Amino acid sequence: LLLRMGAEEGDDDFLVEDDDEEDWVPGELNLRKEVVVRCGGRALRLAQDGKSPMCGAVVWEVAVILAKLMDHGQWDVQGKVCLELGSGTGAAGLALAAHGCRVVFTDLPALVPHLEANVRRNLGGDSGRKGASSSSTVVAYDWTEPLPRRLRETHFDLILATDTVYHEHLVDPFLSALRAVPCHLLLLIYERRDDDVLRNFEAHLKTIFKAKRLNLAKLRRTVPGLANLLQREDDVDWLTILECRRRKNILVKKEPRRPSSSL
Repeated sequence: LLLRMGAEEGDDDFLVEDDDEEDWVPGELNLRKEVVVRCGGRALRLAQDGKSPMCGAVVWEVAVILAKLMDHGQWDVQGKVCLELGSGTGAAGLALAAHGCRVVFTDLPALVPHLEANVRRNLGGDSGRKGASSSSTVVAYDWTEPLPRRLRETHFDLILATDTVYHEHLVDPFLSALRAVPCHLLLLIYERRDDDVLRNFEAHLKTIFKAKRLNLAKLRRTVPGLANLLQREDDVDWLTILECRRRKNILVKKEPRRPSSSL
């Protein structure tokens, strides 16, 4: 699945914008009520709530970077099935859907209505559009709970997670979710906000997956328009992109079954 494709240079007009065409500023949040991320020749319109106490209610910079990498042909997801953990506004998963991937979006129950609205707005009634997947769905999933039956019974080609580990209390639940999902490939992209937290997470992650870290310096040179997003004055390596494959001796964790009414 994670195969390099021939790069095709496109225009650089992919950044977050609004009626005033204000550019996304690298390293900062853009808290307008609606932002647009251009990906796969589409304008993904995403509602966000800057007043929400939940981090997933706004579009984070990592999702915009993923969209740019998808347009560059970094990964081939056409016809694949992806499970996104911690979807938030859905920006990252929608970038994959814009390139022909069927995405199952997941997040906490409190975020699901917001996430569903963004997915429906961008994919609803779009089954006839080339390169877009309207068969994508949204499922509530709290990592502290057992994996929902719908996810246990779905074949996934890829797990996607962007900016999902930023506090210590998230490490163990997220690792449990990764162990439970029946999938061997994982794409992780996250900002390095707390090195102590991430060192702990990465130490445990490598017991489950073999991971390859992408070279950010090379991406800056080769992906048109990405240099400004990846470069920061105070911290060159502020971002981590990992392509992971589950270790052969690590089986999917079996979780206790619950009645179907709990889905």
